[in-house]
Amino acid sequence: MGAPGRLRQVLSNLSDNAIKFTSAGEVVVALQLSSESKKIIEASFAVSDSGLGIPPEKMQSICEAFSQADASTTRSYGGTGLGLAICASLVELMNGRIRVESVVAEGSTFHFTVRLTCVPDLPAKTAVQASTTPMAEVQQGQLASRHLKVLLVEDHPINQLMLSTILKRAGHSVTIAANGELAVEQFSNSTWDLILMDLQMPVMGGLEATQLIRAKEAAGQRTPIIGVTANARDEDREQCLEAGMDAHLPKPVVIGDLKALIERFCPDLD
Repeated sequence: MGAPGRLRQVLSNLSDNAIKFTSAGEVVVALQLSSESKKIIEASFAVSDSGLGIPPEKMQSICEAFSQADASTTRSYGGTGLGLAICASLVELMNGRIRVESVVAEGSTFHFTVRLTCVPDLPAKTAVQASTTPMAEVQQGQLASRHLKVLLVEDHPINQLMLSTILKRAGHSVTIAANGELAVEQFSNSTWDLILMDLQMPVMGGLEATQLIRAKEAAGQRTPIIGVTANARDEDREQCLEAGMDAHLPKPVVIGDLKALIERFCPDLD
């Protein structure tokens, strides 16, 4: 994973966690260029929320595992995704460090600073093509060769909106289940061409939901289930496959990767 991928993964995970723990208020991502030269940029990021905050007694252990403060919080809000320890490792690979400031009931701010190597500017035409091609593919309905009935299992409203918009623009119909328990219920009540399954959700997670869905399938039936999660480690991918998922798609979702998986598991049957 190169620096852009590492940076995207860290920001995605911290933002994802901030949104999950903020039921009201705001989440702000800020960037400041601390120093700059022709070859090196030192960039300081801050991801702030007005959510639950972290109790003082949990601050020492927070770098070991970016976990919820107690069991009741876990049941209400689900897991945190990649984990602060992994984020810290990715930041270190970019010659940076990460720290946290938090006040209970007021919110938290995660700061990290990285040193990045500058690259020459891309030609204007290339830059435009890179930014417009993915959305152009979606607008033209080229995400798959046929229209699918998709069950999207995702608890975050922003992720629900993003993924459902991508799929609907491609001509697919989308039903959203906000947790694994609702997904199992939806599966029992209808048939589906494809299931996109988040892992960490309240009430019931994606791994357990997948196992229950597989147990309910009739002989010879297998609905493709793609795990969509910020957990990007090899062991997380193995957990997905062991639970019965067919593939693992890391967040933030790359449209080209989603298209490739849809074409792989839902080919044109006409």
